[in-house]
Amino acid sequence: MAKHTYPAKKRMLRIMNNRIKILRKSLDMSQDEFGQMLGVQKTTISKIERGEISVTEQALRLICSTTWPDGHRVSESWLRDGVGDMFVTNNADDEIMEYVSRLEGPNADLQKRLLLLMARLNEDQWNIVVQTMRDLLASQEISNNKEAPIHLDARINTC
Repeated sequence: MAKHTYPAKKRMLRIMNNRIKILRKSLDMSQDEFGQMLGVQKTTISKIERGEISVTEQALRLICSTTWPDGHRVSESWLRDGVGDMFVTNNADDEIMEYVSRLEGPNADLQKRLLLLMARLNEDQWNIVVQTMRDLLASQEISNNKEAPIHLDARINTC
């Protein structure tokens, strides 16, 4: 038996496909670049934007879980329903989780062990780490006067 798509559902799909086009353009990406980020061909993006095919559930999840080149993530409620802002702002917890989820390669085990070690530090140990970082940054500033100084205290207070 053939599936029938009701007119209201077709209209909603066209609107969502149009939001994908709006998103791509706001990211200043070509159809080819956007397709590469999603693992599909330029022609697939073109067909989605023209409403010839629907975007898959997998592609929707990928669009919303991707941190785009400008550092933003797409709001699923905006993409699906047009509700709220196009982009969501990551908080520090989200950024940490995103970083951990991307760990791979030859240094991944070391990076994970370092993060675990840091998670287990008590307050006195953290004070030692902070002072060590201050010393490293100060020596970097002395050896390289070309760069603007990095203020560790400001970075710690904003996390």
